Amino acid sequence: MRSKIVQWAFVFMAMVVSSPAMDYFMDSDLGDDANSGISPTRAWRTLPRINRQVFQPGAHIFFQAGTRYTGQFKPLGSGTVEALIRVGQYGDGPVPRIDGEGRVLDTLLLRNVEFWEVKNLEITNLGTNREPWRTGVRVVAENFGEMRHIHLRGLFVHDVNGDLRKSHEGCGIYFETRGRRTTAFFDDLLVENCHVLRTDRNGICQRNGSGPHSTRVVIRGNLLE
Repeated sequence: MRSKIVQWAFVFMAMVVSSPAMDYFMDSDLGDDANSGISPTRAWRTLPRINRQVFQPGAHIFFQAGTRYTGQFKPLGSGTVEALIRVGQYGDGPVPRIDGEGRVLDTLLLRNVEFWEVKNLEITNLGTNREPWRTGVRVVAENFGEMRHIHLRGLFVHDVNGDLRKSHEGCGIYFETRGRRTTAFFDDLLVENCHVLRTDRNGICQRNGSGPHSTRVVIRGNLLE
């Protein structure tokens, strides 16, 4: 009897380990944060709700085409080499828009997460006044060691009124490493086929801490105006 219990325990553990990753859906028009978020008919509505979720390897996050969200998108959790976490849109129509409205420093913030791919989003962050270090997209490795595989594709980043001073520069897409306790660097960072328009002071830029040089950083096919 005991051996059968052990066998069933192993079967249950195998089922848990091999269970498929969840797909999550966002719909600012018809969604509800009380929903489960795991189907288009049970979509979440706001960014604060999705920011509370810790995503597991293999998760897909879909924003309904033509919808608009305000505030900051700051996702949690990391994927793996075998199971990336992907963000994109579902349905037909304009790409989903995330608008920081100048109320957040960064509209999309990927901090100390890895194996993420984000594509086909419109991102803006226009405030009443200029703000030092304001960005549309910020990717940060801070005391993290090696932060791997961050791919940004097909983003439309526009109207970010950051500071014009070099010492406090704003940027459309910004990636940086910071490290005091632990060194930090990127491996396999890609910014591809993005359109960056009216972002002050810079379009795409980076800042390195005192850690090792990042490796396999590719910026290609982007239009900066």
